[in-house]
Amino acid sequence: MRSKHPADVLAWLEKVIDSCQTYQQTFPAMKCIQNFKNQNHFNADEYLWQADRLRSKLNYKREQLLEQNLLK
Repeated sequence: MRSKHPADVLAWLEKVIDSCQTYQQTFPAMKCIQNFKNQNHFNADEYLWQADRLRSKLNYKREQLLEQNLLK
C-alpha cells in the first residue's frame, strides 16, 4: 500500500480483514487497526468511527473462524 490517506488505509484494512483465513491471521489485522486508530496526524471523528467499525468487523470474522474450526 502506497497511499497514506486515511480513507485509503481504511479500504486496505478492510481487504486485510476479508483475506484472513485463520484465527491467527486476525492478530496482525487487529494490530494494524489499532495502529491506524493511534495515529495522531489527523483528528477526524469519522476515521475513528470507521476504525471502530473495522474492529467490530474483525471480531465478527474471528467468531466465524472459531465456529468453522469447532465444526471441523
